[in-house]
Amino acid sequence: MDTFTKQSSEEFQISVDFSESLSDNDPIASYTINAYLSNTDVTSDIILTSYKATSSILITVKGGDENCNYKIVTKITSELGEIYEKDIQMEVREI
Repeated sequence: MDTFTKQSSEEFQISVDFSESLSDNDPIASYTINAYLSNTDVTSDIILTSYKATSSILITVKGGDENCNYKIVTKITSELGEIYEKDIQMEVREI
């Protein structure tokens, strides 16, 4: 699982790259993103915007509580119907 750190006041874009999983002729058709703190869905508190590129999902993250670790789950379905998932841990720390 990839990990990144942010401060609670920061808002910036991250990229979830699926190019190693997808073939050249099989772009992303659809995707879902969910963010969790423990087992609680906090997607609307953590995800500001998202959109798909050919082989990646671009996500703008926001907020978060200090000293908390969030799990961001990105699932895609390719145009050929293949399904892939990547999880990322977002650590919120005041530096």
